[in-house]
Amino acid sequence: MPKSLVEHRRQQREARAKKQAKKVQSVNTWMYSIGGQLISIYDDVPSSTPEHSQKYNPIQLGEPLVIRYKKFFINEPTSANKKEEIMLSTFLTSSESANPATETVNFYDDKMQFDSEGKKYFDPARADNYGNQLIYYTKSYLGEPILMTTSVMELDNQNYTDILNKALSTASTLPFFIEYLPHIVVAQTISDWLGKLWNFLDKDDEIMGRMSLNLYYERDFSEKLRHGRYVCVKGLEESDLLGFKLKTDNTLLDPSGQPYEGSSYFVTQVDSKYEEEYENFQNAQASAELLALTNRKEGSDLQGFLNVSIEAASAYSDIETLNKMEKIQNRLSQTGMLDKYKAYYNNLSSETQERYSIHYNSKIEA
Repeated sequence: MPKSLVEHRRQQREARAKKQAKKVQSVNTWMYSIGGQLISIYDDVPSSTPEHSQKYNPIQLGEPLVIRYKKFFINEPTSANKKEEIMLSTFLTSSESANPATETVNFYDDKMQFDSEGKKYFDPARADNYGNQLIYYTKSYLGEPILMTTSVMELDNQNYTDILNKALSTASTLPFFIEYLPHIVVAQTISDWLGKLWNFLDKDDEIMGRMSLNLYYERDFSEKLRHGRYVCVKGLEESDLLGFKLKTDNTLLDPSGQPYEGSSYFVTQVDSKYEEEYENFQNAQASAELLALTNRKEGSDLQGFLNVSIEAASAYSDIETLNKMEKIQNRLSQTGMLDKYKAYYNNLSSETQERYSIHYNSKIEA
């Protein structure tokens, strides 16, 4: 290999390592919005504060919970005047166990155009290629923690763009789980695509770094899960964000009232609202967790396999939920137990609710 090429590749590796080290060291701060004013995600809403989010429903046990992305702003000077291949993904789990979180693709644009300063606004729901705002949905929230990590990446290998495009074409109203990808690839005629896939999904070149947020329902001294909007800002401490505001269109304003573009940020929204099109999200998530633990090497009926695994996940979820209901059904007079029992019932599939309704009603009316 020519010496000049070796030196060029060495310089590329060094530049990339420095770039990544800078991202890892960068501070990412989450704040909660009250009518556009920002407070710590640990703080209680001041009692003197008027109702700040009448458009939202408060988070309650047994009621739906939906979390969405609303807006992203990227400030990446190295992307100035470039078209980049960008993917937004989310690692999410509602369990504090050691099980790995599933990863969903929420946005993909193989030709995102950055301006002359390397800046770009985007809404995952308004993608030319693929986009989905949904982070998490349950029709009956049980009080579980929400543990999520957001990652915005540059995908460097243009040769395999068609892999992701083909995979995302199978998605519908739900975000696409990355765990499905190997099962799509092995269904193709080129057997070595599976190995190439993981080179294609090069997680090392993350634009914003991984930004994690853990939210807890009524847990003291923890990040609070509540209805409204959260904003994550790269490179600023909480004290730096005093005087900042979040507009109704989810644009972040600095203390002078001008749009803040000094670093990347994004906005998420939490609400309690029933969404019929998201009904299968939890089952799809459980199916993805199952796929992550398997090593299915043959078979091309991807949609059939996914349908079966999602149905299996739904049945398994119902069994787990019924077991939990049986354990507390004789303690419904204790504080909070009746609400939890009702929340479990609401989380069952409609078929299981129908079969279990007589027993359920006898306990509720006792």
